[in-house]
Amino acid sequence: MKHLTYLIAFLVMMGIVSWEDLLADDGSRNPQSISLRDAVSLALERNYQVNRSKANFEAEEARVQTAYGNFMPNLNISAGASQQERTGPLIIQGERITGVRTSTNFSSGASSNITLFDGFSNISNLNQARYNRTSASYSLQNTERTVTTQVYNLYFEVFRRQELLKVSEENLNRSKAQLERIQESHRVGAVPIVDVYRQQVVVGNDELALIQAEQNLENAKSDLVYYIGLNPIHDYEFDAADVPTTISDDDIESTMERFRDFDELQRKTIATRPDIEAAQQRVYASESNVTAARGNYWPTVSVGANYNLTGESFSGIDESRTFRYGIDITIPIFQRFQRSNQVQQARVQVKRAEIEEQELRNQAMLDVRQAYLFLETARKQVEVTRQNIVSAREEQRLAEERYNLGAGTLLDLIIANANLAEAEANNVNAIFSFQLAIRELEYLTGEELY
Repeated sequence: MKHLTYLIAFLVMMGIVSWEDLLADDGSRNPQSISLRDAVSLALERNYQVNRSKANFEAEEARVQTAYGNFMPNLNISAGASQQERTGPLIIQGERITGVRTSTNFSSGASSNITLFDGFSNISNLNQARYNRTSASYSLQNTERTVTTQVYNLYFEVFRRQELLKVSEENLNRSKAQLERIQESHRVGAVPIVDVYRQQVVVGNDELALIQAEQNLENAKSDLVYYIGLNPIHDYEFDAADVPTTISDDDIESTMERFRDFDELQRKTIATRPDIEAAQQRVYASESNVTAARGNYWPTVSVGANYNLTGESFSGIDESRTFRYGIDITIPIFQRFQRSNQVQQARVQVKRAEIEEQELRNQAMLDVRQAYLFLETARKQVEVTRQNIVSAREEQRLAEERYNLGAGTLLDLIIANANLAEAEANNVNAIFSFQLAIRELEYLTGEELY
């Protein structure tokens, strides 16, 4: 036992296993608590969409470095050895010699070349790489904002389902309490047995509704855990401090005042959306590609030099030395229409990028308008569902009193209870719809999400 303790301690220190892994099957281990900030941080670190955008940005950075390299000279060093055998007659100083003659050659050298002018293609390629890198940076920001918004939605969904579970629990408790009263009334002969059976059916249906609400809550938790990249087999608790489950009239009024200026919302949407900025950078990159394609019509000027050593033995490799330097000018005359095709393709790409940018702008305008209308609708829903709860509670109270006095039917009471449960559920949905509408407008207008 002592040796086992030492082994476990050693594995923990080496990072091979963790205490969490050792206690994974221990029922005494407390669930891990996760706040909204924790969930966002985990998602930005582990979500595959964010990691894919980061990889794209790193690839564009590498292309920028490659584009800078086109302005620098290359440098090559070479070395080699060869052996040549010649069979047949040779005439040396008038004397005919037959047989096999073997010769060995060793060589080494260095060469360098730099392009001085290529029709501005290297400059255009560098600009294109820079624009693509900037576009990838904006795309990464947009992906992070999208993932953050989705975490908000999933996190709020957990607490929406939790509040709906409370509604189901309260409704079931009312049904059970009503069943007890009906059973007691039946024992004294005040109500018929059919009322007991009817209420038992209601309780059964409410129990099924509660089971479904519990399942919906667990599914919402699983969706959130999966999205932020946590182990789904572990237990987690989510902090409700950042999720308001109620909303006051003052909160609603301040929110509507904050988003009242629709023209300002549209302006902020166009000015601050990272995906629109990314599309604009892609337009610039496509325009640079047109310039690079046109550079193929210009001559190319380069300067190069090389230095070579050769000899018949390795120790005498410097028996012959050659140094060459010069300038090369290449003038393209006819390239089988490849240059014109490249320019045309580059122009088409510019047009596509411009269309994509304009489509994003139009979609952004549509999205912000729909989000604004959704916020207004959610506000009205909150107001209406509040009034409905007041009316439904009064209706339920009166129906219960009438039934207890023998002036009403059980069906009226069942309907009143169902209406109250529905009104409470609708109010929960309206409150969370209002909260999510706020987050959606913040996302669309480029505001800081957290």
